[in-house]
Amino acid sequence: MSGLDARQQATGSASVNATKAPDGWFYRVPVTIGGQNFLLQPDSGSTKSWVYNTLLPASDTTGHDVFDPSKSPSFSQTGVVATSNYSSGGSYTGDEALVPVQVGDVTMPTAEVDLPTQMVGLESTAGMDGTFGLSPASTLGQSLMPQLNQSLFTADLRRDGASLTGTLDFGLVDPTKFTGSLSSFDASQLNFTWRGTCSSFTVGRVPSNNAGSIACSFDTGSSDIGMSSDLFSFYAQMVPGVTSNSSGYVRPCNAAPPPDLSITIGNGVQAVVPGGMTVWPPDPDDGNCYGAMQDLGDTGPSEIIFGLPFFFAHFVVFGWGNKQVMIGQKAVASV
Repeated sequence: MSGLDARQQATGSASVNATKAPDGWFYRVPVTIGGQNFLLQPDSGSTKSWVYNTLLPASDTTGHDVFDPSKSPSFSQTGVVATSNYSSGGSYTGDEALVPVQVGDVTMPTAEVDLPTQMVGLESTAGMDGTFGLSPASTLGQSLMPQLNQSLFTADLRRDGASLTGTLDFGLVDPTKFTGSLSSFDASQLNFTWRGTCSSFTVGRVPSNNAGSIACSFDTGSSDIGMSSDLFSFYAQMVPGVTSNSSGYVRPCNAAPPPDLSITIGNGVQAVVPGGMTVWPPDPDDGNCYGAMQDLGDTGPSEIIFGLPFFFAHFVVFGWGNKQVMIGQKAVASV
Protein backbone atom coordinates (compact mmCIF):
# COMPACT_ATOMS: atom_id res chain seq x y z
CA MET A 1 0.00 0.00 0.00
CA SER A 2 2.84 2.37 -0.86
CA GLY A 3 0.38 4.70 -2.62
CA LEU A 4 -1.18 5.72 0.70
CA ASP A 5 -0.21 8.90 2.51
CA ALA A 6 1.40 7.70 5.75
CA ARG A 7 1.75 10.59 8.22
CA GLN A 8 4.82 10.87 10.42
CA GLN A 9 2.86 12.55 13.22
CA ALA A 10 0.29 9.80 13.66
CA THR A 11 -2.40 10.72 16.13
CA GLY A 12 -5.33 8.42 15.64
CA SER A 13 -7.93 6.48 13.73
CA ALA A 14 -11.62 5.85 13.99
CA SER A 15 -14.02 3.11 12.96
CA VAL A 16 -17.78 3.72 12.91
CA ASN A 17 -20.68 1.47 11.97
CA ALA A 18 -22.58 2.30 8.79
CA THR A 19 -26.20 1.19 9.09
CA LYS A 20 -29.02 1.28 6.56
CA ALA A 21 -31.76 3.87 6.85
CA PRO A 22 -35.22 2.36 7.43
CA ASP A 23 -36.08 2.63 3.73
CA GLY A 24 -32.75 1.04 2.74
CA TRP A 25 -31.83 3.76 0.24
CA PHE A 26 -28.84 5.18 2.09
CA TYR A 27 -26.54 4.64 5.07
CA ARG A 28 -25.91 6.54 8.30
CA VAL A 29 -22.89 6.85 10.60
CA PRO A 30 -22.83 8.22 14.17
CA VAL A 31 -21.25 11.67 14.56
CA THR A 32 -21.19 13.84 17.69
CA ILE A 33 -21.54 17.58 17.04
CA GLY A 34 -21.10 19.96 19.95
CA GLY A 35 -21.72 17.12 22.40
CA GLN A 36 -24.97 16.10 20.70
CA ASN A 37 -25.34 12.76 18.88
CA PHE A 38 -26.59 12.36 15.31
CA LEU A 39 -26.79 9.88 12.45
CA LEU A 40 -25.38 11.51 9.31
CA GLN A 41 -25.38 10.21 5.76
CA PRO A 42 -21.77 9.70 4.58
CA ASP A 43 -21.56 11.39 1.19
CA SER A 44 -18.34 11.21 -0.80
CA GLY A 45 -20.02 13.36 -3.46
CA SER A 46 -20.50 16.33 -1.13
CA THR A 47 -18.04 18.88 0.22
CA LYS A 48 -20.29 20.27 2.95
CA SER A 49 -21.45 18.70 6.20
CA TRP A 50 -24.71 19.88 7.72
CA VAL A 51 -27.22 18.96 10.40
CA TYR A 52 -30.92 19.59 11.05
CA ASN A 53 -31.11 22.21 13.78
CA THR A 54 -33.32 24.48 15.85
CA LEU A 55 -32.86 27.39 13.39
CA LEU A 56 -35.10 25.56 10.91
CA PRO A 57 -38.90 25.70 11.05
CA ALA A 58 -40.19 22.86 13.22
CA SER A 59 -42.12 21.51 10.23
CA ASP A 60 -38.81 20.84 8.46
CA THR A 61 -37.30 18.82 11.30
CA THR A 62 -40.05 16.30 12.03
CA GLY A 63 -38.55 12.84 12.45
CA HIS A 64 -34.99 14.11 12.89
CA ASP A 65 -32.73 14.72 15.86
CA VAL A 66 -31.83 18.41 15.77
CA PHE A 67 -28.71 20.30 16.83
CA ASP A 68 -29.40 22.97 19.44
CA PRO A 69 -26.64 25.63 19.46
CA SER A 70 -27.65 26.75 22.95
CA LYS A 71 -26.58 23.36 24.31
CA SER A 72 -23.06 23.63 22.87
CA PRO A 73 -20.98 26.19 24.85
CA SER A 74 -18.14 26.21 22.28
CA PHE A 75 -20.45 26.82 19.32
CA SER A 76 -19.76 29.91 17.19
CA GLN A 77 -20.86 31.29 13.83
CA THR A 78 -18.42 32.46 11.17
CA GLY A 79 -20.75 35.02 9.61
CA VAL A 80 -20.51 33.23 6.27
CA VAL A 81 -23.74 32.34 4.49
CA ALA A 82 -23.82 28.56 3.87
CA THR A 83 -25.38 27.18 0.69
CA SER A 84 -25.46 23.80 -1.00
CA ASN A 85 -27.26 22.30 -3.99
CA TYR A 86 -27.66 18.60 -4.74
CA SER A 87 -28.12 16.86 -8.07
CA SER A 88 -31.35 15.38 -6.69
CA GLY A 89 -32.82 18.89 -6.62
CA GLY A 90 -32.48 19.43 -2.87
CA SER A 91 -30.83 22.58 -1.55
CA TYR A 92 -30.38 24.70 1.55
CA THR A 93 -29.16 28.08 2.75
CA GLY A 94 -28.12 28.86 6.28
CA ASP A 95 -25.26 29.68 8.62
CA GLU A 96 -21.72 28.35 8.68
CA ALA A 97 -20.75 27.30 12.21
CA LEU A 98 -17.62 26.20 14.06
CA VAL A 99 -18.14 23.50 16.66
CA PRO A 100 -16.32 20.47 18.16
CA VAL A 101 -17.02 17.28 16.20
CA GLN A 102 -16.27 13.69 17.19
CA VAL A 103 -16.13 10.72 14.82
CA GLY A 104 -15.53 7.45 16.64
CA ASP A 105 -12.52 7.99 18.91
CA VAL A 106 -11.23 11.03 17.01
CA THR A 107 -12.19 14.53 18.13
CA MET A 108 -11.86 17.71 16.10
CA PRO A 109 -11.72 20.64 18.57
CA THR A 110 -13.09 23.00 15.92
CA ALA A 111 -14.73 21.94 12.66
CA GLU A 112 -17.00 23.58 10.10
CA VAL A 113 -20.62 22.41 10.01
CA ASP A 114 -23.48 24.11 8.16
CA LEU A 115 -26.74 24.89 9.95
CA PRO A 116 -29.48 25.26 7.33
CA THR A 117 -32.15 27.85 8.07
CA GLN A 118 -34.11 27.21 4.85
CA MET A 119 -34.25 24.05 2.75
CA VAL A 120 -35.97 22.70 -0.32
CA GLY A 121 -36.43 19.00 -1.05
CA LEU A 122 -34.60 17.80 2.07
CA GLU A 123 -37.36 18.06 4.67
CA SER A 124 -38.74 14.55 4.20
CA THR A 125 -35.45 12.64 4.10
CA ALA A 126 -36.34 10.35 6.99
CA GLY A 127 -33.81 8.24 8.85
CA MET A 128 -30.88 10.64 8.97
CA ASP A 129 -30.06 13.90 10.72
CA GLY A 130 -27.85 15.53 8.09
CA THR A 131 -24.93 14.87 5.77
CA PHE A 132 -21.27 14.07 6.43
CA GLY A 133 -19.48 15.42 3.35
CA LEU A 134 -16.49 13.26 2.34
CA SER A 135 -15.42 14.69 -1.04
CA PRO A 136 -11.74 15.36 -1.87
CA ALA A 137 -12.20 18.94 -0.60
CA SER A 138 -14.47 18.02 2.34
CA THR A 139 -14.59 20.87 4.86
CA LEU A 140 -15.00 18.42 7.74
CA GLY A 141 -12.32 16.21 6.23
CA GLN A 142 -9.82 19.09 6.34
CA SER A 143 -10.32 19.29 10.10
CA LEU A 144 -10.26 15.51 10.49
CA MET A 145 -7.06 14.79 8.55
CA PRO A 146 -4.57 16.28 11.06
CA GLN A 147 -5.98 13.95 13.73
CA LEU A 148 -5.44 10.78 11.66
CA ASN A 149 -2.57 8.33 11.20
CA GLN A 150 -3.16 8.44 7.46
CA SER A 151 -5.16 11.03 5.51
CA LEU A 152 -7.74 8.63 4.13
CA PHE A 153 -10.98 6.85 4.86
CA THR A 154 -12.37 3.50 3.75
CA ALA A 155 -15.89 2.30 2.97
CA ASP A 156 -17.07 -1.24 3.55
CA LEU A 157 -20.82 -0.95 2.90
CA ARG A 158 -23.04 -3.99 2.90
CA ARG A 159 -26.19 -4.83 1.01
CA ASP A 160 -27.13 -7.43 3.63
CA GLY A 161 -27.94 -4.68 6.13
CA ALA A 162 -29.09 -5.87 9.54
CA SER A 163 -27.23 -9.18 9.42
CA LEU A 164 -23.84 -7.58 8.76
CA THR A 165 -23.27 -3.92 9.58
CA GLY A 166 -20.94 -2.01 7.29
CA THR A 167 -18.19 0.31 8.47
CA LEU A 168 -16.38 3.52 7.62
CA ASP A 169 -12.81 3.67 8.88
CA PHE A 170 -10.81 6.88 9.14
CA GLY A 171 -7.02 6.96 9.24
CA LEU A 172 -6.48 3.24 8.73
CA VAL A 173 -6.86 0.50 6.14
CA ASP A 174 -8.04 -2.64 7.93
CA PRO A 175 -6.45 -5.67 6.19
CA THR A 176 -9.18 -7.97 7.53
CA LYS A 177 -11.80 -6.24 5.35
CA PHE A 178 -10.35 -7.15 1.95
CA THR A 179 -8.47 -9.99 0.29
CA GLY A 180 -5.60 -9.82 -2.16
CA SER A 181 -4.12 -6.47 -3.13
CA LEU A 182 -5.61 -3.01 -3.56
CA SER A 183 -5.57 -1.36 -6.99
CA SER A 184 -5.27 2.42 -7.17
CA PHE A 185 -6.25 5.07 -9.69
CA ASP A 186 -6.31 8.84 -9.86
CA ALA A 187 -9.58 10.52 -8.83
CA SER A 188 -8.51 14.16 -8.66
CA GLN A 189 -10.44 15.67 -11.59
CA LEU A 190 -12.93 17.51 -9.35
CA ASN A 191 -12.89 18.83 -5.79
CA PHE A 192 -16.54 18.17 -4.98
CA THR A 193 -16.50 14.47 -5.88
CA TRP A 194 -14.02 11.65 -6.48
CA ARG A 195 -13.83 11.52 -10.27
CA GLY A 196 -11.51 9.57 -12.55
CA THR A 197 -11.55 8.22 -16.10
CA CYS A 198 -13.06 4.89 -17.13
CA SER A 199 -13.26 2.90 -20.36
CA SER A 200 -14.29 -0.49 -21.76
CA PHE A 201 -17.89 -0.50 -20.51
CA THR A 202 -19.11 -4.09 -20.81
CA VAL A 203 -22.44 -5.72 -19.93
CA GLY A 204 -22.15 -9.45 -19.45
CA ARG A 205 -19.72 -10.34 -22.21
CA VAL A 206 -20.90 -7.65 -24.61
CA PRO A 207 -18.76 -4.50 -24.87
CA SER A 208 -20.48 -1.22 -25.64
CA ASN A 209 -19.63 0.62 -28.82
CA ASN A 210 -18.37 3.53 -26.73
CA ALA A 211 -14.73 3.78 -27.73
CA GLY A 212 -13.97 6.97 -25.84
CA SER A 213 -13.27 7.76 -22.22
CA ILE A 214 -16.03 7.80 -19.60
CA ALA A 215 -16.03 10.21 -16.66
CA CYS A 216 -16.62 8.09 -13.56
CA SER A 217 -17.35 9.23 -10.01
CA PHE A 218 -17.59 7.29 -6.74
CA ASP A 219 -20.43 8.47 -4.53
CA THR A 220 -21.43 6.88 -1.21
CA GLY A 221 -24.38 9.28 -1.08
CA SER A 222 -26.07 7.91 -4.20
CA SER A 223 -28.38 4.90 -3.88
CA ASP A 224 -28.03 3.88 -7.54
CA ILE A 225 -25.52 3.77 -10.37
CA GLY A 226 -26.26 6.73 -12.60
CA MET A 227 -25.34 6.60 -16.29
CA SER A 228 -25.46 8.97 -19.20
CA SER A 229 -28.22 8.03 -21.64
CA ASP A 230 -25.91 6.26 -24.11
CA LEU A 231 -24.61 3.87 -21.45
CA PHE A 232 -27.96 3.38 -19.75
CA SER A 233 -29.74 2.46 -23.00
CA PHE A 234 -27.04 -0.07 -23.79
CA TYR A 235 -27.26 -1.59 -20.30
CA ALA A 236 -31.07 -1.70 -20.12
CA GLN A 237 -31.44 -3.55 -23.42
CA MET A 238 -29.31 -6.35 -21.95
CA VAL A 239 -31.51 -6.81 -18.85
CA PRO A 240 -34.03 -9.69 -19.14
CA GLY A 241 -37.68 -8.85 -18.46
CA VAL A 242 -37.44 -5.05 -18.50
CA THR A 243 -40.89 -3.46 -18.58
CA SER A 244 -39.91 0.20 -18.28
CA ASN A 245 -36.70 2.08 -18.82
CA SER A 246 -37.68 5.74 -18.98
CA SER A 247 -35.30 6.88 -16.23
CA GLY A 248 -34.65 3.54 -14.59
CA TYR A 249 -35.90 0.05 -15.17
CA VAL A 250 -38.50 -2.28 -13.67
CA ARG A 251 -38.54 -6.04 -14.07
CA PRO A 252 -40.36 -9.07 -12.65
CA CYS A 253 -38.44 -10.47 -9.72
CA ASN A 254 -38.59 -13.98 -11.21
CA ALA A 255 -36.87 -12.89 -14.43
CA ALA A 256 -33.37 -14.16 -15.22
CA PRO A 257 -30.63 -12.38 -13.25
CA PRO A 258 -29.30 -9.15 -14.77
CA PRO A 259 -25.86 -9.37 -16.37
CA ASP A 260 -22.72 -8.19 -14.61
CA LEU A 261 -21.37 -4.73 -15.35
CA SER A 262 -17.62 -4.55 -16.02
CA ILE A 263 -15.48 -1.47 -16.53
CA THR A 264 -11.84 -0.43 -16.64
CA ILE A 265 -10.89 2.40 -14.28
CA GLY A 266 -7.83 4.56 -14.83
CA ASN A 267 -4.83 2.72 -16.24
CA GLY A 268 -6.14 -0.82 -16.19
CA VAL A 269 -7.94 -1.30 -12.87
CA GLN A 270 -10.75 -3.81 -13.52
CA ALA A 271 -14.02 -3.51 -11.60
CA VAL A 272 -17.11 -5.72 -11.77
CA VAL A 273 -20.52 -5.02 -10.26
CA PRO A 274 -22.38 -8.36 -10.11
CA GLY A 275 -25.80 -8.29 -11.74
CA GLY A 276 -27.48 -9.27 -8.50
CA MET A 277 -26.22 -6.03 -6.91
CA THR A 278 -27.97 -3.92 -9.55
CA VAL A 279 -31.56 -4.81 -8.57
CA TRP A 280 -33.28 -3.82 -5.34
CA PRO A 281 -35.34 -6.38 -3.35
CA PRO A 282 -39.03 -6.77 -4.28
CA ASP A 283 -41.12 -3.65 -3.80
CA PRO A 284 -43.74 -4.35 -1.09
CA ASP A 285 -46.39 -2.36 -2.99
CA ASP A 286 -46.27 -3.86 -6.49
CA GLY A 287 -44.00 -6.90 -6.12
CA ASN A 288 -41.65 -5.75 -8.89
CA CYS A 289 -37.88 -5.45 -8.64
CA TYR A 290 -36.53 -2.00 -9.48
CA GLY A 291 -33.12 -1.64 -11.00
CA ALA A 292 -30.42 0.21 -9.10
CA MET A 293 -29.43 1.87 -12.39
CA GLN A 294 -30.64 5.32 -13.38
CA ASP A 295 -30.57 7.29 -16.62
CA LEU A 296 -28.92 10.65 -15.92
CA GLY A 297 -30.50 11.99 -19.10
CA ASP A 298 -27.21 13.46 -20.27
CA THR A 299 -26.66 14.01 -23.95
CA GLY A 300 -23.07 15.15 -23.55
CA PRO A 301 -19.92 13.12 -22.84
CA SER A 302 -20.36 9.63 -21.41
CA GLU A 303 -20.57 9.54 -17.63
CA ILE A 304 -21.18 7.06 -14.84
CA ILE A 305 -21.70 7.73 -11.12
CA PHE A 306 -20.99 4.66 -9.02
CA GLY A 307 -23.37 4.68 -6.06
CA LEU A 308 -24.16 2.02 -3.47
CA PRO A 309 -24.13 -1.07 -5.75
CA PHE A 310 -20.45 -0.41 -6.49
CA PHE A 311 -19.69 -0.23 -2.76
CA PHE A 312 -21.65 -3.40 -2.10
CA ALA A 313 -19.25 -5.14 -4.47
CA HIS A 314 -15.92 -3.53 -3.48
CA PHE A 315 -13.87 -2.45 -0.50
CA VAL A 316 -12.95 1.16 -1.29
CA VAL A 317 -10.19 3.45 0.01
CA PHE A 318 -10.41 7.21 -0.52
CA GLY A 319 -7.08 9.00 -0.22
CA TRP A 320 -7.53 12.60 0.90
CA GLY A 321 -3.76 13.04 0.86
CA ASN A 322 -3.03 11.86 -2.68
CA LYS A 323 -6.49 12.21 -4.30
CA GLN A 324 -6.47 8.55 -5.28
CA VAL A 325 -9.05 5.81 -4.87
CA MET A 326 -8.14 2.19 -4.22
CA ILE A 327 -10.42 -0.81 -4.57
CA GLY A 328 -10.16 -4.42 -3.49
CA GLN A 329 -12.21 -7.56 -3.07
CA LYS A 330 -14.28 -7.67 0.09
CA ALA A 331 -13.16 -10.22 2.66
CA VAL A 332 -16.83 -11.06 3.29
CA ALA A 333 -18.95 -10.61 0.19
CA SER A 334 -22.29 -8.83 0.34
CA VAL A 335 -25.34 -10.92 -0.54
